[in-house]
Amino acid sequence: MTRVADYLDLVRAPASLTVLGDALVGAVSAAGGPRAMDATPPQPRPAVLARGSRRTATPAAPPRPAALPRGSRRAATPVRTATPVRTATPVRTATPVRTVALAGASVCLYSAGMALNDYADADLDAVERPERPIPSGRISRERALATGVVLTAAGVGAAFAAGRASGLVSLALAASLWSYDLVFKATPAGPAVMALCRGLDVLLGAAGPSWRGAILPAAAVAVHTVAVTAVSRGEVSGTTVTTGRAAVVASVAVAASGLLGRGDRAAALLGGVRYLAAVLPGQLAVAREPGPSQARDATRAGIRAVVPLQSALTARAGAPVATAFLLAVETVGRLLSRRRTRGDIT
Repeated sequence: MTRVADYLDLVRAPASLTVLGDALVGAVSAAGGPRAMDATPPQPRPAVLARGSRRTATPAAPPRPAALPRGSRRAATPVRTATPVRTATPVRTATPVRTVALAGASVCLYSAGMALNDYADADLDAVERPERPIPSGRISRERALATGVVLTAAGVGAAFAAGRASGLVSLALAASLWSYDLVFKATPAGPAVMALCRGLDVLLGAAGPSWRGAILPAAAVAVHTVAVTAVSRGEVSGTTVTTGRAAVVASVAVAASGLLGRGDRAAALLGGVRYLAAVLPGQLAVAREPGPSQARDATRAGIRAVVPLQSALTARAGAPVATAFLLAVETVGRLLSRRRTRGDIT
């Protein structure tokens, strides 16, 4: 009989903690980005009156035109109309309810991707990961596919509940997730497609008029994802020194990106150091010895390191509450990771 724990194992529930921060990063980065509103022209200041004078309640009447000779015709004077004043277009702000809905959408879509991953890799897992739910017989392939469909629908629905713009981004994200698991995972384009998924996940939280403020954070998360995914391909047979070195360069670039653009550079620097402390040791080990064990350890560390990266990006955006929440998520993730002592494949 299939248990709830089997479904949680199917979607790798503890790993969903790493996507909670994507929507937060997008929301707070967009809130601090350029506003999509029309400029309101400055209004003229009233003239300064002399001391003791009184302002009249009505404006002075315009002077009457001079009289014309008999028989002449007056040219038509165009009527001056008032120039319309452009007012600010309201910008949808990141309310707590909307952010929670988008974080839930991220978790649902991420979990759908995990279920689809096991559905697509059932034959491979029978050889390399026989303990997974499908090869072990705890969940059938059909149920794994149904789980992916239901979670995808739930994620897209939650995103549309938060707004039309976020709903449209969720459709693009869902399409990317399904394409990765069913088409691109085993191809050279696999890491890039997975990076696209995580970048869209950040933009999901930023969907709206100010989404451009989240472009740099989304790119940082995407580059981190490329590095982790490339290394993860060597979990069974090992990877290469070049891949390890490229991952190191990518992680350093991600940490340095926090110093670009507007934001709290001191917080970004501190967060970048914490991120590098989490991700670099494993990648440096791969650069020295690119064996399967090193690739597994680096991949696991890279998955967990996305939370310090998210907290660095929220701190850069000047969002202390979101940063504190992600620090708490990081602590919970560390506690859960202690229970996984085996060097199994991620």
